[in-house]
Amino acid sequence: MQVRRAAETLDYCLDKLSSQNKNDLINSLKDPTQSIFMAAMHLLFLKNIDFPDVPADSMTDAQISITAERYNRGPDIDLDEIIGYPGDYGARILRNKSAIMEALK
Repeated sequence: MQVRRAAETLDYCLDKLSSQNKNDLINSLKDPTQSIFMAAMHLLFLKNIDFPDVPADSMTDAQISITAERYNRGPDIDLDEIIGYPGDYGARILRNKSAIMEALK
């Protein structure tokens, strides 16, 4: 996860963080537990852009792929662009879905 996205996810303004706070944020991203937590928070935010009423454990593969594309391409991309010009990131996530699910256990 990029430092800028981690800051946004935690509701921080990266430009207003002190050098020490930025270093603390960077170090937190190096810790697997904190990094996974921030990524999960960010993924929830991205999921809710297009599928706010869909529980995460009920998402279809197409919804997972769209959310993964937002993770890779940014939250501001239009849904029609994701659908019309899908990248490979969502497809790769789906190809590795079983391994990802196993790793999260």
